[in-house]
Amino acid sequence: MQAYVRWTGRYLSFPGFTLRLNGADWRPLLLVSILPALVVCAVLIDLSLSYVFDALFLGAGGADRQTPDGWQRVSVASWGLRSFASPLALGVFFLAGIRPWSRAQGSVAFVIGTGLAVLALGLGLSSILMFAFTDMQHAYEFRFYTWNVMATAFAPLAAGYFFIAFRAGAMSQARTARRPQRRVRRTPSA
Repeated sequence: MQAYVRWTGRYLSFPGFTLRLNGADWRPLLLVSILPALVVCAVLIDLSLSYVFDALFLGAGGADRQTPDGWQRVSVASWGLRSFASPLALGVFFLAGIRPWSRAQGSVAFVIGTGLAVLALGLGLSSILMFAFTDMQHAYEFRFYTWNVMATAFAPLAAGYFFIAFRAGAMSQARTARRPQRRVRRTPSA
């Protein structure tokens, strides 16, 4: 496993890539990840409510039926949380980048950022391609525009995790550059 992790680090141009974190190293990552987790939950709640109630009402006689009031409130709250917490999470990432991060913490942030970036890229590209190659009726039935909303919510979070990974790499390189060189004293030979 560790050989695969090292190969991945070399492949992604992230030297010193490691996933070995002790208990104290997880705490800052978990604290920084609270708002992104809320954003992901809000996106998933909004998406699932959108799929469930639109499919339920379209199959039961058209769009003249209303979503129950309680579920509308949950949907509006999740939309508001997503629109509020996403830029706030990005600001927290940049503020958190000021503190020193270890190479292992940067590696974990890099993995999370890569996952979010791949997810955002896949959702965004599939949404664009589906809009380009299907008619609007199919686009509405499969709710491709919600895929684009998910992509725009996940992309800034990926950028924030990449920033923390970059800062961890830059800080560890600066630490190794500042180490004083040991001088070897030579004794005069007789």
